[in-house]
Amino acid sequence: MVIILSFAVTPILSRVYSPLEYGVFGVFNTITLNFSILSSLGYGDGMGVSSNDRDFYALHKLSVILTIITAIVLLPFLPFLIKVLDRESAVQYGDVVILIWFGALFLSISNIVLKMNMHFNDFGFGSKVGVVSNVWMRIIALIGGFYPSKMPFGLILAELGHKVALLSAGFIRHNNRLKKAWLTTSRKDMLKVAKLYIAYPKYFLPSRYLSLLVAQVPIFYIARFYSLNDLGQYTMAASLVVLPINLFGNSLSAVYLRRFRGSGNVEIGSLTVKLFSFLLVALTIPVLLLLFLGPKLVWFFLGASWESTGILVQVMSIYLIYQTFFVAISGLFQVLKLESAFLKFQMISAIFVILFGVGSFIFDLNLWKFILGFSVLKLFLLSGVIHYLFIKIHVKYSVFIWLISVLLTILVFVGIH
Repeated sequence: MVIILSFAVTPILSRVYSPLEYGVFGVFNTITLNFSILSSLGYGDGMGVSSNDRDFYALHKLSVILTIITAIVLLPFLPFLIKVLDRESAVQYGDVVILIWFGALFLSISNIVLKMNMHFNDFGFGSKVGVVSNVWMRIIALIGGFYPSKMPFGLILAELGHKVALLSAGFIRHNNRLKKAWLTTSRKDMLKVAKLYIAYPKYFLPSRYLSLLVAQVPIFYIARFYSLNDLGQYTMAASLVVLPINLFGNSLSAVYLRRFRGSGNVEIGSLTVKLFSFLLVALTIPVLLLLFLGPKLVWFFLGASWESTGILVQVMSIYLIYQTFFVAISGLFQVLKLESAFLKFQMISAIFVILFGVGSFIFDLNLWKFILGFSVLKLFLLSGVIHYLFIKIHVKYSVFIWLISVLLTILVFVGIH
C-alpha cells in the first residue's frame, strides 16, 4: 500500500519540486540515514532477535539512551557534513540544521520504538501506521511545495512529519510496554544485554554501516564531482527503485526472520528457494519494462524535467530482483551465526566500490557510465553473497545466480543501445 501511495503522489511532487530541490533533500536523507545506522551502536538490531521480553526491554532502553548521546555528539559536526555534500553552497543551511538534527534523531528513535511491532507480532498495526504516516508525509510535502521559499523546507518537513507520526503512534500503541521498559530495567540489565549482544556493535554495526556506505557511494560521488541538480535526478531515481526494494524487502524480512529461526538448513533452504522463485516471477516483467522502456516511462510519469532520471532508473533496475531478495533474507546471517562472514562481505564490497570510485575519477567517467558501472558491480557483489548463502544452506544449482546476473547485464546494454 505504501509503495502504491508513493508512486501515486510522485508525479505531482515531481512537478512541484525541481531536481535541485530533490538534490537538497538527498543531502538531508544521507545525513539522517548515516546517523540512524550509528545511533544505537547496533543494539537496536538486536531487538529483532531477542528471545525474551526482559532482554527486549533492556535493549530498548539501552538503544534509546545511546541514540540520544550520539545525537548530542553529532550536532556540532552537522555544518561540516553539509558542506562536504553541498560543495556548491546552493542553499544556506543555517536555518535547517536543527531540522536535519531532529530528522536524524526521530528516525532512529521511531525505528527503535516500532521494533515492538515485530517483537509482539503486531504487524497489522505497523502496516496501518505506515500507510497513515505516509499519507501525512505526502500532504505536508504538497503544501510545502507551494510555499514561496519552499527549498528545502517542504520535503524535509514532510520527512520529519512522517517520523514524528511513526514515533507518536508507537508511543500511543505501546505506552504500557514503554513504561515497563523504562521503569523495570536497571543499569545491571542493560550491562547484561550489552555483553550478551556484543556481536551487534562488533560485527553488525560495521557491516550495516559499510553496506550503507557502499549504497551511498553514488551520492557522495555525484555531490562532490557533479551538481545538486544531478544529485536530485539520482535521488528521484533511487526513490523509484531503491525505496520500493527496501519497503518490500523489509516487509518480507520481518516475516521470514521469524520463520528462519528454529528451522534446520533443509527447511531454510526450501523457504529461500521458494522466496527467490517468487521474486523472480513477480519482478521479471517490471525489470524488463524498466530495462527497455525506462526513459520513456519516467518522462511520461514525472515530466520533462526528469529525463535524466529515466536513464538512471533503466540502469539501476538490473539489481532490483537481487537487492530485494538480499534484503528479505539478510536475517540469515544472524540465524546461521555468520556475523563475521557478513562483515567480510561488506568489507570486500567497500574495497571494490572504493576502487571503482577512484578509477572513475582517474578516467573521468561521465555520470551515466559511472552509474552503469556501479550498478553492474553491485549486481555481481550481490550475486556473490547470495551464492555464498545458498552454499551454506545446501541449495543446489546456485550457479544459476551468476547466469542470471550475466543475462541482466547483457539486457541492460541492449536496452541502453
